[in-house]
Amino acid sequence: MRLFVAIELPDEVREALSAVRRLLAPTMGSGWKWVEPERCHVTLIFLGACSADQLASIRPPLHACADATPSPRLECAGLGFFPARGLPRILWVGLDGDLAGLTALSDRLRGAIAPLAPSADLKPFHPHITLARARKKCGSSIRPSLTTEVTSVSWQAQFISLIESRTTGPTSQYVRLERAPLRS
Repeated sequence: MRLFVAIELPDEVREALSAVRRLLAPTMGSGWKWVEPERCHVTLIFLGACSADQLASIRPPLHACADATPSPRLECAGLGFFPARGLPRILWVGLDGDLAGLTALSDRLRGAIAPLAPSADLKPFHPHITLARARKKCGSSIRPSLTTEVTSVSWQAQFISLIESRTTGPTSQYVRLERAPLRS
């Protein structure tokens, strides 16, 4: 099973992301596959393929990391692309607020859980919410203009979730396997 740990978004953030999508989609062309708002989240660490035994060993440190971390206040802030230069592959909404706390949480998870998941992705953490991915065959060397503003919506992250990504045909389904409350 393919796993990741994330902060799931409250409804008001998903609604703001839907509004951004409605404004941007007509200007971005058909070369982008949009993430459905209910699937949007802040990935803290991607664990990759894990066995049932690895899943069982991940649960206790997940809860320990959450319990050791104060609940960060976050806010949507701006739009951008990954990579920063060259052919854009990901359109994202940036985050503001307690980024030091969010980064500390990601680092804590990486230290506690990554050794239990050999396929874990340990690239540097860049707090964001993915809105769209470039379609492989429709890439363009021209970067779309990002003149749309993201409605400033903030929220208190209350939980972290261990999520399984199940591939079903051309899309994947996200299934929450575990939810751990952050320290309030």
